[in-house]
Amino acid sequence: MQHRTEPFEAAFAYVRGKIDTITNSWTSLIGSITIALLSAMAIKSLFSPVAPLPVPDLVKVAGLAKAFEPLIFYSENGIQQIGDLQATGVAVWDLGESVRSTNMTSAPIIVKELDDLSESLKTLAIELTKFFANVDGDVDG
Repeated sequence: MQHRTEPFEAAFAYVRGKIDTITNSWTSLIGSITIALLSAMAIKSLFSPVAPLPVPDLVKVAGLAKAFEPLIFYSENGIQQIGDLQATGVAVWDLGESVRSTNMTSAPIIVKELDDLSESLKTLAIELTKFFANVDGDVDG
């Protein structure tokens, strides 16, 4: 039986030629080994799984959430409280206008005090709106 060995002989000759080229001198041998190691490390880094992201400490997260619990509880009805403050400010202003139209001797003093109180309630409502917006933003975050 006759076998055809020409393809095998050509492959062996090719490999032998490459090995002879690599081991031709010490410089080419060291360079070839260095390139082979760098190539192996590059392929390994490409196909290795990504390092897992750090996991948050659940005890710290629970403690932080517990610290925000009073703010969460208080801010649940904050919008209603702000609406009540705004309505009260309007009612105080309306009362000041009613007193202004009377002929009382101390009406200007009362009207000034009621106007100041109305402005204070308006400012308080604006500041509470900012506060509750920040609290809700922090809780959501």
